[in-house]
Amino acid sequence: MDTRHNKQYMMFLPHANIQYSQLHPTKRVWVIKNSYEKIFDLVMENDFKIAFESSGETLKCMAENCKEVLAKLKKLIFEKKIELVASPYTHIMLANIDPEIGLKTLKHGLDTCEKYLGVRPNVGFNPECSWADYIPEIFKEAGFDTLIMDGDSFLLSFEEIRHAAGLNYDVMSHSNKNKLFKVEEYIQDKTDYLKYLTNPSVCDNGIKMIFRSDFMANPISWYLMGATEEERKEKITLNEIKKMFTNWKERIKKSGSFILPLVDDAEYI
Repeated sequence: MDTRHNKQYMMFLPHANIQYSQLHPTKRVWVIKNSYEKIFDLVMENDFKIAFESSGETLKCMAENCKEVLAKLKKLIFEKKIELVASPYTHIMLANIDPEIGLKTLKHGLDTCEKYLGVRPNVGFNPECSWADYIPEIFKEAGFDTLIMDGDSFLLSFEEIRHAAGLNYDVMSHSNKNKLFKVEEYIQDKTDYLKYLTNPSVCDNGIKMIFRSDFMANPISWYLMGATEEERKEKITLNEIKKMFTNWKERIKKSGSFILPLVDDAEYI
């Protein structure tokens, strides 16, 4: 992050999980071609860079069924237009399994990236934001130096924010995301909290942490799907998304250098 020239960044990270729970296996090739490939085409045709996370299982499916799409991804990685982010080999919740198994599947995911794309990413994605105290340790032992983190549950760990927002729970289900605007409203002018979303943090073991938040990702995902959010009848408009980014541009200016507004299923796009 280059803060010397007051530059500001927005980082987008769609993640590709071909085992997505509501996706029928017969639709996997369709999704690869109509979601992942279209994302790659956008990057090829425009002057911006993105991050892209893929499970090892997703890469294997692309290699077996859509070699031309995998080739596009590899080309963009080597042109440094896409930064590949890695995760467990399957989209597994690491907090639900023994750390030894978690470490093995993280290494398996990295091995698969190297096998199909010729790179071994150093940025890791923790599926479903599941948490246990050993999560940073197994990512570091697997070879990662940066970990994408869940900013919403982290912010809700502050008693002040929980009390002000009236939210006495962590982010336990999709429906809870619709109430996260209460957290955003409270921290919008508080740099002591904004700084976690606009700067990298460092864990005790030295691994860097980048926090993402669903109070940005949730409306963006609904907009990209062209769908109606659960608690409103009208679809989210482009002007609403523009206004959100305008607001965050001012917050970044006061507290850091970037935001990570979207870490969500590429299958939604």
